[in-house]
Amino acid sequence: GDILTDLGSNLTLTYEAAQKQWIATGSTDTVTISPKNAYAIKVKKDCTLPVGGTVIKDQDDRTIKVSKGWNAIGYTPMTNLSVETALSDYFDNAEPGDVIKSHTEFAYFTKQGNTGRWCGSLQYMKPGEGYMMLRKAESDASFTYPFYDLNSNFREDWNTGTTRAAAAAKARSTMTVSAVIERDGEIVASTGEVMTYKANAVIGSPDQPTAINFVRAEYADGQWYSINGMKLQKRPTKSGVYIFNGRKIVVK
Repeated sequence: GDILTDLGSNLTLTYEAAQKQWIATGSTDTVTISPKNAYAIKVKKDCTLPVGGTVIKDQDDRTIKVSKGWNAIGYTPMTNLSVETALSDYFDNAEPGDVIKSHTEFAYFTKQGNTGRWCGSLQYMKPGEGYMMLRKAESDASFTYPFYDLNSNFREDWNTGTTRAAAAAKARSTMTVSAVIERDGEIVASTGEVMTYKANAVIGSPDQPTAINFVRAEYADGQWYSINGMKLQKRPTKSGVYIFNGRKIVVK
């Protein structure tokens, strides 16, 4: 019942315990897992999933093709590389606003004059992980990952002081955010703005971060307020987070 899905296509594999093999949905053909692609796996029990293969040396096997929009890509090098190094061959094809993201981190491509770089929380690309790449340009492009022998003395210096992007939506998820500023448990400012995230949307960039406007909060003692500062007539009965005497109160 475990399921393996190719994030870049409609291919889905289901593990059949009786046959002890993965079966492709709607097909009896043999399926090859490609290091160029990214996959998601759903398992019923925690486990370590071994992935077999060989060191990828040939240039064609290290070349990734991407199109406009989101692309699910693999990672062929056998060592951790900074995003700048791993995607160095993509530099001439990159445009401001392009995004590379792992399951938990992301980086934007920014450019000032002729100088471009990847900025964000994703600093290193790692073996065994898949990535999503957002390409802004209309044209297709390709790039080749570098190859470093495992026995080489390759090292690289990476500036950890990378500028972090202001905000970005996680792929395949939706989320609504309402923000407040809090100091020692006391609400000192609030915002009535609601930021709605759409699947695969990218909100803000290092060059043009998304602004959240706050106003100083003035809350009277003994009064109830909504989280965005609206005064209520009495103690709320609906579940949620409210402000009472300048502090957050959870009503269950």
